[in-house]
Amino acid sequence: MDFKKYKEIAMSTNGCGKNIFYLITSLAGETGELLDALKKGIFHGHKLDKDNCIKEVGDILWSLAYGVELIATNDKTTKVSDEKSICDNFTKIMTDEFIKTHFPTQNAIGHAILPNHVPFNQEQIQRTTEEIKNTDLMRFIISLTKTVGEIADSINSTCEIATTKTTSYIIDKFSDGNIKGNKIMIICKMQNILALLNWLSINILDSSIEEAMQINIAKLSKRYNGSFSAKKSIERVDTKC
Repeated sequence: MDFKKYKEIAMSTNGCGKNIFYLITSLAGETGELLDALKKGIFHGHKLDKDNCIKEVGDILWSLAYGVELIATNDKTTKVSDEKSICDNFTKIMTDEFIKTHFPTQNAIGHAILPNHVPFNQEQIQRTTEEIKNTDLMRFIISLTKTVGEIADSINSTCEIATTKTTSYIIDKFSDGNIKGNKIMIICKMQNILALLNWLSINILDSSIEEAMQINIAKLSKRYNGSFSAKKSIERVDTKC
């Protein structure tokens, strides 16, 4: 499944319109759930629940699809409005080949993404595979958190929110998806998030982005049966099985 097809299916369950604040709320919230699942495996002595983690990856993918929908359909002046090109780029990032090119070794995540990484020394190289995986996971966590924060900063500077404005004014202003500012920056940061999720899926979760998409679609289909409604969202039938 390519990203465009996934986005079309995922957005059939979008009940929030086009709201720039919902984008960052969704990204931050779903990222937090994934990090919480990883935290239990790294710090609490639990066995890493890979099945749960890949479900959480799928939820973040929904947020990325929402971001593409929001931005690509509201910028008519620049190339970022080309939804097909954006989705094609996302699809390329989903591949194994992309990971092999940009993360040639498992512990390359810090070298590829973190600008001020500390190279592995001989003692670190001799660590067990599990220890190295945990080191890589910490780099992943830092990189993912940092990138979501950069999207929030970009949205904040984009909005140019005066302190005298009320929350309802701000939400009303952007509820039609009328985004100003550096949309290309936001798209690039979302691509970085997808690359990180692909690395995690392949190297840590023994899975793939495509599997995360399929799991997410199955969950959404059970919950909403093809279309969003507030009633279905509250009932959450997919959690009662």
